[in-house]
Amino acid sequence: MTDDGKIFQEVDVTTVLREIWTKNKVLHAKVLSELEKHITDPEEFKKVRAYVLDEQNDYTRSIIRLIFGDIEMSF
Repeated sequence: MTDDGKIFQEVDVTTVLREIWTKNKVLHAKVLSELEKHITDPEEFKKVRAYVLDEQNDYTRSIIRLIFGDIEMSF
């Protein structure tokens, strides 16, 4: 513990980012699989799929940006 009462733990940023993106991909798969059961029109599913993927990725990137700041990620 530091003098100001904060606790710091060393983390491997690369490992954390890889884990976050892995969980993000699993979330994509689960959500899209469930949506596919309920949306039978291929064109509508395509639009919803694009929207869901974009929004989930934006959300994940915003969390990473809040925690780590602006960093380049490529996995």
